[in-house]
Amino acid sequence: DNMYAHLKGEFEWTLKLDLGFFNYERLLDDIYVKYDLNITGLKYYPQVIGEMTLNPSSSLMGGGDIIYDFTFTNVGNEAAYNITMGYGEFNKADIDGFVLPVNNPELSFVPHQIMYYDNNTGLFTSTFMSGPGIGTLEGWFFNTTAGDWHLNNQYLSDDEMEHIIDKVYLNETFLDIDPMDFTFTDKTNESYTLTALIPQLDPNDTITLSFAVRNLPTGTLTLYDAVAVNATYYQILVNQTVDWGTFMITLLQGAGSTLHLPEDQVTWSHWFPDPVIGSGFLYKDQFGVEFFGLTNGLVIQFYDDEAILVGQVSLDKDVYRFGEDVNFTLKLTNIGDANATNINYSFCHAFLTEDFNIPVIKKVPDSDGVIDLIKPGESKTVSYSYPAETDVGLHPVFAIFNYTSDETTDPDFPAIFSSVNHPAVFSNIDFAMVLPPPHKEGTTEPVYPTPEVNVTTEILGYTPNVTTVGDMITLRTTITNIGDEDTNIIYRQYLPRRLHYVDDSLKITIDGTPVTQFEVIYQAYQPNVEESGYNPFMPSVTIYGGTIDGTLYGIPLGVGETLVIQANFTIGAGKGIEQVDWNTLSGEDLVGLYIPPAEVRYFSRYQIQETRDLNDDTEVPVEEESVETASFLTTIHGTTINSEPGIDNEWASTNSWGSYSDSLSLFIEELSGLGINAIYYGAGIILVTGVAILIYFKAANGKKR
Repeated sequence: DNMYAHLKGEFEWTLKLDLGFFNYERLLDDIYVKYDLNITGLKYYPQVIGEMTLNPSSSLMGGGDIIYDFTFTNVGNEAAYNITMGYGEFNKADIDGFVLPVNNPELSFVPHQIMYYDNNTGLFTSTFMSGPGIGTLEGWFFNTTAGDWHLNNQYLSDDEMEHIIDKVYLNETFLDIDPMDFTFTDKTNESYTLTALIPQLDPNDTITLSFAVRNLPTGTLTLYDAVAVNATYYQILVNQTVDWGTFMITLLQGAGSTLHLPEDQVTWSHWFPDPVIGSGFLYKDQFGVEFFGLTNGLVIQFYDDEAILVGQVSLDKDVYRFGEDVNFTLKLTNIGDANATNINYSFCHAFLTEDFNIPVIKKVPDSDGVIDLIKPGESKTVSYSYPAETDVGLHPVFAIFNYTSDETTDPDFPAIFSSVNHPAVFSNIDFAMVLPPPHKEGTTEPVYPTPEVNVTTEILGYTPNVTTVGDMITLRTTITNIGDEDTNIIYRQYLPRRLHYVDDSLKITIDGTPVTQFEVIYQAYQPNVEESGYNPFMPSVTIYGGTIDGTLYGIPLGVGETLVIQANFTIGAGKGIEQVDWNTLSGEDLVGLYIPPAEVRYFSRYQIQETRDLNDDTEVPVEEESVETASFLTTIHGTTINSEPGIDNEWASTNSWGSYSDSLSLFIEELSGLGINAIYYGAGIILVTGVAILIYFKAANGKKR
């Protein structure tokens, strides 16, 4: 998934079960299949970086346009084709803006100028007239461009005379959207998005696309009124002067807006701030393989001296070997008019699903940092280095930052024009390919360091035809880390109820050195209560390193080290074959001592992410914070990616494996009545006559057993 998110494959397995007589419990084991894709040749690909910023000619304080610039640069080593992006969602009113009356700049008001109107002919003139049907208007406008009084010697209808004040204003459109390099595309029946297509972008080429929000209102509007002095005499007066900025602020604030785009501030009690993320875009390589990109987020505010930070993340290379240091760089530029203070940032990498969703975001460990101040027009750059220790594939890398816009408080609008914090803004996305270390290429093993344990269980003190009820035996499990990464071990063993623990006999060592820090959970058998999905007929013992906040963590086991867990038990009485209850197959009733496999869970700190997006209508992506329920009250699983809180939150986002020893079945001479002894190993029966015979064979995986 993390390489090509749309790639799907299908595997088919044929499974053969060869079960021994006393191996019925193993029927409940889960079966896991591990596979790796060969991606070592994928070193050449397009890599498009997108940036969203404001054009320097933009006027956030009004009186001009707000122009968004989107710059795309191909920093990869192959051409990118059909770069497609969309920005925003707009309804028709957003696109058209709104029309308001404004003063005609060519008109100058003269308070005592007398104009005459002939109600009989409709003539409107500055020439003196008197008599029946003649009206008088005091106060009028001189047209400085025409060099005459406005509408002088024109014939006006009765309706035009009744609304003559309208004749001194012009209708002007504000805040309409000019697509410029974009196209309006239907998003729904009632909304549109701005889309653009770049047919081809060669390596090292750059292209900028723009759109504009036109004509942000500013300045003042003078309002006039016509007052009737008598039936034929009217006077034009200045009613009030309106400040456009104050009018717009009042209008938008009344609708709950903080005048921020986007609104990342909590203004009403039921609002919650969202992270400010940029615009996504898709592009393809020459073979049609699809890639994903994301511009930086951008927060602006109308009519304010706001700090505006543009975050750009870059990497020193685009291909890394596993374990190689990755050098992250974040450049923050303040394109606003106020100081940005208390800037906190973290570097992150993500995981992509099939539909280019990002369900998992992981912070690069210890990458947090703080920048105290970035002044207007200033840029600051920070760097961080960390080894590539995640799954092989294509990784989007970005930064998340927050900052305070430290402007002065407006006494008229202190709620929206004051020092304000922007809680979460995303930088752009850069990409890097993580490839296996050279010695891992072409292998079927994981391409990053992994632990691997070899588990064996032995019975000491058992002698065929001699060992009987009341004798003591030793159960010993040996766990060796034969992998190439340190791990943690959690051990569980189901015990026949005929075995009785000898006090103080438990011994745990690593390479012969006693382990003193461990804990033990003993779960007693409860009749008729199937506490364990693996074996409901036996009690169990779990041994682990300790707990953190109520969750288990394992006993540390380094590469090449051997952990030995052993304890002594006395043998209790059982029943002969003729007395066994074959309906329940209860372990207490069996004539022999069946000892199930020792179960070991061990962990790697490296991640194997999966989206589980196999069935589009049923499966959901896996969130980083969750872990699969894997309590030892249920079962120990094999390789898992976890899905809800469970055994070990410390390793919630890492790999965990289950490993098993062989099972053993012992017959006790005095109880069997068989005349011979048998030791059952796995699915086969080895007959012995008085002495133990050691058999080696090659298993399917090539290991000697």
